Amino acid sequence: MNKNILLFALCSILTAAIYAQTYKVNLGYLNEQKASDQSDGVVLGYCSEKLVMQVGKGENTEVAAAIYIPALMLKPYIGNKIKTIRYGLMSATTETSIFIKKDLNGDNVVTKSVGDATRGWNEVELEYIIGEEGLYIGYEAKGTDPLALSDNYSENGLFLRESDGSWGNYAQMNAWNALNVEIIVNGDNMPVNVMSILNLDDIYAQQNKSFIISGIVENLSVTNVNNYEITYKIDDGETKSQIFNDKMLASNYRDTFRIELSSLNEVKDYKIEVNLSKVNGVANTNTYNNTWESLIHCKEYLFPRKVVIEEGSGTWCKYCVRGIVGMQEMKKRYPENFIGIVSHKGDVMAASSYAQLHSKFFSAGLPNSVVNRKSNLVVDPALENLEKAFKKECIPSDIGIEVTASFTSNNKDAIDIRTTTTFGFSEENVAYRIALVLVEDSVTGTGQQYEQLNAYTKESGGQFDGMEMGGFENLPYVVPADQMVYENVARGIYKSFVGNLNSVPYIVEKGVGYKFSYTIDKTSFKSAKVNNKENLLIVALLLDTNTGEIINADRVKVGEYNPLDMTNSEISELKVYAIDGRICVEGAYDNLHVFTSDGIEVGSDNLQYGIYFVQIIRGSDIIVRKVYISQ
Repeated sequence: MNKNILLFALCSILTAAIYAQTYKVNLGYLNEQKASDQSDGVVLGYCSEKLVMQVGKGENTEVAAAIYIPALMLKPYIGNKIKTIRYGLMSATTETSIFIKKDLNGDNVVTKSVGDATRGWNEVELEYIIGEEGLYIGYEAKGTDPLALSDNYSENGLFLRESDGSWGNYAQMNAWNALNVEIIVNGDNMPVNVMSILNLDDIYAQQNKSFIISGIVENLSVTNVNNYEITYKIDDGETKSQIFNDKMLASNYRDTFRIELSSLNEVKDYKIEVNLSKVNGVANTNTYNNTWESLIHCKEYLFPRKVVIEEGSGTWCKYCVRGIVGMQEMKKRYPENFIGIVSHKGDVMAASSYAQLHSKFFSAGLPNSVVNRKSNLVVDPALENLEKAFKKECIPSDIGIEVTASFTSNNKDAIDIRTTTTFGFSEENVAYRIALVLVEDSVTGTGQQYEQLNAYTKESGGQFDGMEMGGFENLPYVVPADQMVYENVARGIYKSFVGNLNSVPYIVEKGVGYKFSYTIDKTSFKSAKVNNKENLLIVALLLDTNTGEIINADRVKVGEYNPLDMTNSEISELKVYAIDGRICVEGAYDNLHVFTSDGIEVGSDNLQYGIYFVQIIRGSDIIVRKVYISQ
């Protein structure tokens, strides 16, 4: 039985340098085909075909790595044979040998010497009869960073031998992905009607509304699967089932199931058990991963969550193309729920108001990224890391935020921004703020200051030679400005990195939408140094002021000036100005607060010269205006 909750916890993304172990990881891609077809038997392992992460000790030395296949996973194949072991390498090796062990610290039950092995996929033929024990499958070799990891994760997917001979489970310690090792099983008594559930998505349901459960299944037999049955039970309720027909799943082919369930009427967490009960109309003979338990989180209100990933980058940083590619691909794969913001440092696109991102999260250097501003989700911005963290965070929220933005005139030199924050609960003394980010997409420029250094060029013949990196492998070490387009560049954050004071009320009521308005005025807009006003976006970040983390977010393209747009006009059109050191407001309102540029609240009169932020509250609406008091 697999516990979805525990597996999710194990999959937290950590940086590669958390522990002082002897192995290190580089990131790149090798998409080389395997030598033989999967129809030769059933493939067991945890990897995909991609070779994604390069692991080693940074020098030409001995390494050893293995995966573990539990006895329960091997049980349907007892008496059959391991015919082939496949393994992927990121660089060529010498003194290579393949092994099978029952105990990592014990003797090999099988050893087969290979000698020299090439980069890419290799395979070794052998015959080993499967018994009742679990097995460690791996290889040892001599080479410079030769170990290849895939883009999949398993808690049994990566064991590495340290210099002192001990073994470490790097999947559990560092959350590194699975080793590119797999076995092909065949024989005279291969099982039929064997399938497994690979994963079950987290389940969120809104009270009194139908919802979906979904997961992925795999055929682990040598016969085709034409249909399969999923049973499920919520708490101690009735066991129900659904049959999925008209399939044609060959060995190791996968399928995604989706089941719509009727509504739940109580706000709480429900336990659900899902079982892959039948294959081709008969009982599923597999007992490994055929049953999953999870929770259904039933809420009165559910709002879509948009996951914010803020990346640090620089044209001078030759490894930052890894982040460029990762962020571009995330934007393509998850256009609705992914919000990318790229904060440049030390180049022409750097925004001083975003410097705190680098000092708080990126002390280890660039490239780097942080997901929803969570200190435990500071990750290298390779696609695999970004996608894992995104999937972990992309769950519905009980607070929603929406943003609109438009230029204040046809001159396009200032922007009016309006947000609506809605809570799925009532509470006093809440501590939230809204930060507003001005983002320019598809930034281009001319000259040396827009050239990008590129460590992944194949011209250099260095450690990344032969790896794929989103096309950068075919570009020179210094990528000319006319071949670079910089996406989602942060031009400024308002009023500050930590948001706007009192942009969300301290007392909130369930279901009420609280409005906040802010204007990026002409002075601030000019300081943003925008290249193309047609490519501007506003990102609204809802921040928890106790933790600094992003709770939810929204993004919108800055719209054209529309004098006929009367949305929220009554409060947003209030006139705010200063006369003789006193703040004046034309129009009706409930409360007024005045803050210095340092966030200190002061009175509304007898003000010294300088910049002040005036917060006006009427009902559930909040606006902020910047006012200058001259000498």
